[in-house]
Amino acid sequence: MKLYRILALASTACLCGCLGMASSYSGDALLELPAIEAGESPIIYNVDDDGVNHLAYTVLYDEEHLIPAWVAYDLTEHESRGTAERGQKAFRPDENAGVRQAVDSDYRRSGYTRGHMAPAADFKWNDEAMWDTFYFTNCCPQTAQMNAGAWEDVEGMVRRLARYYGTVYVVTGPILEGNSHKTIGKNNVTVPEKFFKALLICDNQEWFSIAFVMNNDDDPQTVRGSMLTVNDLERMIGLDLFHNMPDSYEEDVEDQLDAERWLKFVR
Repeated sequence: MKLYRILALASTACLCGCLGMASSYSGDALLELPAIEAGESPIIYNVDDDGVNHLAYTVLYDEEHLIPAWVAYDLTEHESRGTAERGQKAFRPDENAGVRQAVDSDYRRSGYTRGHMAPAADFKWNDEAMWDTFYFTNCCPQTAQMNAGAWEDVEGMVRRLARYYGTVYVVTGPILEGNSHKTIGKNNVTVPEKFFKALLICDNQEWFSIAFVMNNDDDPQTVRGSMLTVNDLERMIGLDLFHNMPDSYEEDVEDQLDAERWLKFVR
């Protein structure tokens, strides 16, 4: 089931472990979401999980470029494990989304992989939720080297963070530079020049954040070399990330860069 309104959603995450800084707001804060501007209509993917209506992930889709502008979700320790398998799942348009999308032939023989923004491996907790990550609303053209290189290292790090800290909040998406972009396929799907991922965790009543930016090319990249503060990323992409954090400390949390805290979760 998919709902196309951002109102009245309840997050599955619990902020009780961070009472020192989170006591002024409730657990339905949807901390993973960037600020949503007037006229923007995110697509919200919900699934039935053991009889509970469960938020899987949220997409702000860019119909002009036929790729998501951003994808956001929280990943809990429970959700980081599961039995759902990728198997024969394949990308296809979301016929219920009401937006123009890429099709499989746009990517075929293009030289680019079908790159998940919300990775399938983060949704092993529910087979329907994993299926929903295979919509073209969640897909961007990525080079094979980037997709299977440092970008995949960060995706694995996210799952290890969820298992260690209990919950990690994730927002990720493409970065389009300039006014002219390479496109693929008959539908002219835009190829992003770069990609970003920003993470937020709570550790012993303190909040920590990190961001990553990687080039969408075949040059070798590293997780360490891709790190920057969330504030620096916000200035680069023009989004207000983790918008639902209280303003009283959002800026301090987003201005930190403790590389070693994060790198110990990279394999």
